[in-house]
Formats: sequence, C-alpha cells, structure tokens
Amino acid sequence: MWSECHKCYAARYGEPMPAATAATADLLLQLQTTLEIQDLLCLFSEGVQSFVPHSGLRYRHSSNDLKVGVWEDGSYHCRKVLVLVDEDLGELVLSRSEPFSGEDSRRFDSFIHLLLHPLRNALRYSCAMENAHRDPLTGLGNRRALDATLARDLQLARRRGSPLSVLMLDLDRFKMINDRYGHAVGDCLLRHFSRILSETVRSSDLCFRYGGEEFAVIMPDTDSNSANTLAERIRQAVMLPHCCGGHPLQMTVSIGVTSLTDKDNERTLLGRADQALYQAKRLGRNRTHLANPAGTSSIDTAPKCS
Repeated sequence: MWSECHKCYAARYGEPMPAATAATADLLLQLQTTLEIQDLLCLFSEGVQSFVPHSGLRYRHSSNDLKVGVWEDGSYHCRKVLVLVDEDLGELVLSRSEPFSGEDSRRFDSFIHLLLHPLRNALRYSCAMENAHRDPLTGLGNRRALDATLARDLQLARRRGSPLSVLMLDLDRFKMINDRYGHAVGDCLLRHFSRILSETVRSSDLCFRYGGEEFAVIMPDTDSNSANTLAERIRQAVMLPHCCGGHPLQMTVSIGVTSLTDKDNERTLLGRADQALYQAKRLGRNRTHLANPAGTSSIDTAPKCS
C-alpha cells in the first residue's frame, strides 16, 4: 500500500516514485517512529540493506560511552563519522564478508543524512532518561533505577534459576558528621563512599543511592555467602581514613545482606535486606549481617579487635 508521499509523487509527475526515492521516503518516515537507539539503528539497517548489503552494523558514541551492535560483524567495513551542525553524533560502521565499493560508500552517504536528526533526538532522549534514573550527587543509580533494575533482575534470576543477592548499606553516624562539619563535608563523604563502593564491587554488580546515607547493591548470579564476603570487603575498604574539606575523617558502614527465595518479590527481598541492616546497626554498627532467607539463623561479621 502506497504511503501519502508516494501518491503525491505519482499525482505530480504522472509516474510511480523511483525505487531509491521511494525507499528514502519510506525510511525517513520509519525513523520518526522511535526514540530508542537500538530500534532506530535496526530500522536504518533494514532500510539500506537492499542498496548497501551488509551483515553487521555497529554504532559508537564515545562521549556518551555508548556502543550498539546490530547483527553480526564482518571482515570488511564501511565507516562514517556522523556530524549535524558541528554536533558530534558518533560513528556508524557497516560490515560484511566482502569489500565495499566506492559506489557502496556513496549510497551509504546518500542515506546517512536521513538518520542524523532522528539519531540526535534519540541521543537526547537517552540522556534525559539516564539523568532521570541517576542520583546527581553521587552519579549512582537512584531509587527509581533500583526498583526497575531489581524487578528486571529478579525475573531473570527466576527464569534462569540463578541466585540473586542484595546489600543494603548505611553510613554510621553520618548525621553527626553532617551536623558538625556541614553539608559540604557531608556531600564530600557521600561521593567518596560512592567511589569506594563502585571500585570495590564487581563489574556485574549494580550500585544505587537508596536515599540519604543509605545505599543498595544488586548482585546477580551471587549466592548469600559470596555476597557476604563482598560486603565484608566493602566494610573494610570504607574504614580507610579520608580527608573531606580539610577535615580528616574515618567513616564506617553497616551492611545488611540477603538472597532471593522462591517466595520473594522485590518488596520482600529489599525488606529483608533492610531488616538485616537494622540488625547490623542494633548489634553495634560497623559490621555486616547476613539474614538467612528462611529466618532460622543469621551470620554477623563484626570488626576484629587487634
């Protein structure tokens, strides 16, 4: 079925729209239908396939630390730098098993301009969505991001039958430090703790600021013993002295640890981790407390006296 632009062309020129022109018009319309970068590149790849055959498409935007791939990579590449009115939009690469000709490159160029405005809109949307899920002070994910990530990872763990653990962390006596030295020092301490957290966890773990001086870590494919070992490593790393605003400070952290059970949902899993954190606080702070999911026992790791 012809689109309206096809009909207008036929009415004006008395003949069907040429294939290349029709493909350009159709692709332009398709690219207006999404703000998701992955979907946008899939549509672009499909639209240019009959004119520049390829087996793979890769997109990279270094300033956004963004890499997206569509289909399989090949031995030969046709690479284009994307710029719109001096705005860097990244790099797009087609690949396949045989060399690209000069004509292939020119055809690729003729379609690239259709992608620029939709891609810029998609990048801005992606940035806005990321900012909406990121804590501005620490750069970690916020509560909204935690809720969305936990729901996704819980479903994934159920489907795979794999373990999932959660840490809840709270800086000990943070309010006292904040009241004594001021909010600037308090903010410095929160940023410092966030860096320690990010540098201590594994690449597969995800860190969030839950609120105030409370943080959370989601640990996919991790059983309770492994989670407790990592929690203890975090606790020890936090104890190293640090200077904030000219004030030498030594902070400590209490950590609650728990793992997913068959009966858990997001609320019960986080709630049990929060209860384990409360126990760590009640038992003297600066310790990790592993809550047994069955509620029959728990493990408390207190600092060792020298």
